[in-house]
Amino acid sequence: MSKDNRGISVDLVRRGLLAALLVFVTVVIGLYVIGRMGRPSETPRANELDKEKRGELVLSGKGFEYGLTQGDREVFRIKAERILSDKQNNYELETVELSISHEDSIYHLSSDAAVYNLDTQAATFAGNVRFRGPQKVELTADGLELRQQGKLLVSSSPVEFLFLERFSGRADRLRINPERNIFVLAGHVEVDTLPGDASPMSLRCRRFSFERDDHLLRADGNAVLTRGDDVLRSRRLAIVLTPDEAQVQFIRARWGVEAEFRQLGDDGQASIVRLAGRELSVEFEVGTEDPRQAELTASGLQRATFGVTDQSGLTRLIQARHLIGDFESGTLRRAQAFDAVEISEFLSFSPTTVIRTACSDEADARMSGSGDLSVIHLDGTVMLQEEDVVAFGDEAHADFDSQEMELLGKPALLLRDAEQLEAPRIVYNQGTEEITAEGEVRAVLSSGQEINLATDQASRDEPIRIEASRAEWGGTPPVVIFLGQVRAWQGENFLVSDELKGEPETSRVTATGRVKTVWRPDPEQSTDAGGLPPEPLEVTADEMVFDRGENLLVYTGNARAIQLQRSLKCEEIQLFLGEDEGFEEMICEGSVYLQDGESGNSVIGNKATYRPGARTVEVEGAPVVLRDKDGTQIQGKTLIYDFDTATAQIKSAPPEPPQSTDNEQ
Repeated sequence: MSKDNRGISVDLVRRGLLAALLVFVTVVIGLYVIGRMGRPSETPRANELDKEKRGELVLSGKGFEYGLTQGDREVFRIKAERILSDKQNNYELETVELSISHEDSIYHLSSDAAVYNLDTQAATFAGNVRFRGPQKVELTADGLELRQQGKLLVSSSPVEFLFLERFSGRADRLRINPERNIFVLAGHVEVDTLPGDASPMSLRCRRFSFERDDHLLRADGNAVLTRGDDVLRSRRLAIVLTPDEAQVQFIRARWGVEAEFRQLGDDGQASIVRLAGRELSVEFEVGTEDPRQAELTASGLQRATFGVTDQSGLTRLIQARHLIGDFESGTLRRAQAFDAVEISEFLSFSPTTVIRTACSDEADARMSGSGDLSVIHLDGTVMLQEEDVVAFGDEAHADFDSQEMELLGKPALLLRDAEQLEAPRIVYNQGTEEITAEGEVRAVLSSGQEINLATDQASRDEPIRIEASRAEWGGTPPVVIFLGQVRAWQGENFLVSDELKGEPETSRVTATGRVKTVWRPDPEQSTDAGGLPPEPLEVTADEMVFDRGENLLVYTGNARAIQLQRSLKCEEIQLFLGEDEGFEEMICEGSVYLQDGESGNSVIGNKATYRPGARTVEVEGAPVVLRDKDGTQIQGKTLIYDFDTATAQIKSAPPEPPQSTDNEQ
């Protein structure tokens, strides 16, 4: 989920590497035919006839040659410079050449000596044994033996082989069961391309077998398959061929599976792909060498891993107990992860720098044409972490092209520093750091950050809690907006509105639409010091602006302030905070109407100034009119009203009596 969005891509088995495996199969197809020469039980030793049974010889000659034809086709021919035989049907040949024709293919075998028993079908080929078959297969050894009445062909020494004029190899032992069509190389098995090959590859294992009837190849014992810089390691590697043995149909690597290979994207950029798990299975498209689906699983509580590192050192790693990859035309398009999923992104330097992580029960990732990770969907118990942002939910969807992540839950939760956001749906853009939350939104913001409603020292240290139908973070310059039935409180202070907006750069808070605020004083603050009296102050208006830089709150549009049974209405209310916090002064302007509910007195004017510490309000107007509950009224230019005594002082007489008193509100 990087802002750079260089993506995760993988080709679980490279096309060229599979082609090389397929080529290796040809040596097996050729070598198994050796078993059709005969079947040994006990193995006579070369030269024994000449030394021990010379008196029992029934045949001795030089320049021996024998051929067998079927119709007009020769199917068998044997030559030897010398031949000996005895009464027990033992035959000894020197400088042997053997040719067999089988299914339109010709196989050649030569050795310095050979011993063969016609009854037991036991045979030994010794000294510079060389076999040549179709597809340019060659095999050399010091000795080959037929055992178990011709049911088994084994090497009595290490074997070396060449095939396709491209590959060479060696093994400590060779075993072929012609009856069951099984070919085995054992010991230190090594297969390599010849020096100078354009695409070098190699195979190392302890045992390599081919079960031709099942079209199955196996490499066992810490198998290591490499092609260039690409490598696949596992304790067992199984390959299923198509019935015509021309293509790979299925591959399975088991136990200790590790793979590492280099791949190129459409942009020509190289990346390193790494796989690890207990078992890797790859199924191929019919008629092609392209993988169709691959599965990687882990054992026990361990997790299989899949990761890719680009040229910048950025690594994306997916871990789960079960991974599935779907391919199109040999390119991975979709990756699914199941059970204990963890996705991480980090820089592969020292020390490792983790950029972000994600956890879930399941994950579904889609890849772009270039192999980059494009979209990822997380299900189950979801957790996401990026630097100082941590999110929890039941479901998450991330689009790496737009860098947008959607988080769903009951509710979903996003934590950033000391801030907390809850909602059924949260959308987070990693590029712009914009956040949108919808549903029953609940937020907890640290004091002094995006929104601050503190008017006293006690509430300043408290976080602000907000509930709304929608929330929006971000933009340039950054703002925080809450919409729809907004309720916010900080310490003892409370606010209700249709919209609440915070501007961190200007330290301004704006509330619009049926605004209602309740400001409660610090209970430890003394009224003698000029602070707000113990009673809360409720202010309503169409809009409120709280400017922290100016320590000023401005209410406009049907503004009204209420404190106990006293109310003050006007067009605009300005609340000034003192240096020591608490309200120092309130100014109300435009069609002022003051109502003292306790005494029944009311005052109308153009401007009112209220100093909470003095417990009086000064009203100015042209004129100011005071009216008591009995209908008696007093007028003047300036009036000072005392709430404690419910009395007023006129500072100057009016120029003329008012024409009416019907403008009270």
